[in-house]
Amino acid sequence: MPGKDLFPHQVEAVDAVLRALQTPVGGHMPAEGLRTQVIAATGSGKTLIATEAAHRLAARRVLVLVPTLDLLTQTTAAWREDGRTGAMLGACSLRAEDSDGVPCTTDPDELAAWVQGLERVTVFATYASVGLGILQRAHAQGLGVWDLMVVDEAYQAAGPGADAVRGARLAALQAGVLTAAAQEGLRKMLAFHSKVSEAEAMAESVADAARRLWEDDPRWFPAPERVWAGWLRGEHSPGHRRAVLDEFACDVIEVHDDGDGLGLRPAALRSVKVLGEGVDTANCDSVAFCDARGSMIDIVQMVGRALRMKSGEGKIASLIVPVPRTG
Repeated sequence: MPGKDLFPHQVEAVDAVLRALQTPVGGHMPAEGLRTQVIAATGSGKTLIATEAAHRLAARRVLVLVPTLDLLTQTTAAWREDGRTGAMLGACSLRAEDSDGVPCTTDPDELAAWVQGLERVTVFATYASVGLGILQRAHAQGLGVWDLMVVDEAYQAAGPGADAVRGARLAALQAGVLTAAAQEGLRKMLAFHSKVSEAEAMAESVADAARRLWEDDPRWFPAPERVWAGWLRGEHSPGHRRAVLDEFACDVIEVHDDGDGLGLRPAALRSVKVLGEGVDTANCDSVAFCDARGSMIDIVQMVGRALRMKSGEGKIASLIVPVPRTG
């Protein structure tokens, strides 16, 4: 593997990983597999440690989990640069123009088909993909076991129990917001989140949620291909932000179910620490608060996004505040 030379602290870390992941005496492997942690400072080369460990372990099928789409493309490039060979795939919602040449999908069947028969493959996925069950369903469709799983920024992973609760909460929130939009005839919704992972997960899962609602009641809910969702965070580049805002502002979408043509579409844009002051959202007709808010300044700015209007026009906007029910 033509990789990089390691510094002494990286050699020490890789050696420790190999010791921790050795097959136990007697060859009995625990049901949950072998686990270890690498705790190192920012910039100390944790990705290189992971790629070298994968090489030394002769891991042919590797899964790498990262918190965000931005980090996914960065990590994919770093693994390739550090010497990892073989196919690289993404289990995420990245479009072809944003994935740096890495094939990406959120379809479990497609992911399983892509991996089948590959001698060496590295799949990069976001925590959101796990929370939405994409990888789990892919395994149910025949995706084999991993030789090695690398969980980047693992302190952000809270465990299977917490993931299940979080997934159930996000699913209920998604269904509630889409139902409110259908009932009130809302077309342009800004949804505000505190966590990047949740904004990303909600944007990725809107098609599946819309499909389930439409299948239950097609007279009331729009077809899933007519529903658009995107997300933004403060660290996104101005160009990317402008492109997403332009998509959000678009009132029509190409339809293919009954031939060529255009159809109106509802749209939801999910935001984390962006779309505050100075952003033109005059076409927004509603705001959804997707988690608790304690800052009055934040609340006023968010409400102001829905109330922003064009000169000479009046406006009525809706505020969606989910209220969890107990018992």
